[in-house]
Amino acid sequence: MSSTKIIQKEYTYSIKEYEEIFKILNENLINHNNMWISQQPGIHLYNLKKTYVKNVITEKDDEIFIIDQQFYDYMTRYKNELIYLYAQIIGLIKELFNCNIIGRIKNEESILNKLQKKKAEQNGSFSINKVLNDLLGFRIIDKNFGNNINKIKTILDNLKEKEGFRILHKERINGDYRGYHIYFMGKDAKHFPLELQVWDTKSELINLDSHEIYKKDYTSWPEIYFKG
Repeated sequence: MSSTKIIQKEYTYSIKEYEEIFKILNENLINHNNMWISQQPGIHLYNLKKTYVKNVITEKDDEIFIIDQQFYDYMTRYKNELIYLYAQIIGLIKELFNCNIIGRIKNEESILNKLQKKKAEQNGSFSINKVLNDLLGFRIIDKNFGNNINKIKTILDNLKEKEGFRILHKERINGDYRGYHIYFMGKDAKHFPLELQVWDTKSELINLDSHEIYKKDYTSWPEIYFKG
């Protein structure tokens, strides 16, 4: 989840707050997805775990990529409705906790370039729900991250094992960047995941700088066409 360089206010999270936030994210994502599906009669539903980058984008030459129109429409329809889920989650969490959560919806340029980048790696043999796992992303920065992280992992594992949450979580290290990334996968693989990043307050400035460097890697955008 990249963003403009905004310093978030310091906040110390309790383990109870983490558990409540995880439940809010999971429940609202599932409810949103159910409503979205109900409003898409006749639409072709993708299994995003079994659909790979190479299935939806092809390379015409070094500078031109072609994206499948049906998939693009599916993704765009879904993304366009995320503003409602974003507003609902931000509103609920800030109402319950006076915390520093921020979020964003991934822009189209970033989406297309991430697909292009992954198409060039291993011939695009990556599941869509592993590549486009952050169409909607949130971030919290915890002053007590060091003491909380092992408890966070335990909570997430318990939610998976005891309550059936479909969650992936892992430490993310990329150069100077350090964060803990949590992916809420929803009820099934027809929908795109939601990402939550948890940062240590001590890592905030260097992580923001790392995001700026990462974005500069995409200075020359490929031409992308659509195929029906």
